[in-house]
Amino acid sequence: MTKSKAVIIRHGFGLLSICLLAGCSNSAPTTQPESISQRQDRALADPMNYQVPATPGPSSDNGNHNLKSDLNDVINP
Repeated sequence: MTKSKAVIIRHGFGLLSICLLAGCSNSAPTTQPESISQRQDRALADPMNYQVPATPGPSSDNGNHNLKSDLNDVINP
């Protein structure tokens, strides 16, 4: 084997070992993970994971539900 091939192989193994060591680094999580009981309590409080918007959008009936209007929207799209 020539000297240049040996240098290329040595540098390749060096680069590979650096990549493997960098991938194995242990980084701490930014937030504390939820415990099982916290996840269960959250699921029981909101089983469908429905999130109400902070500010409801404008609607044509100012928030009052009108059954006749809703039925008309369903029947006559």
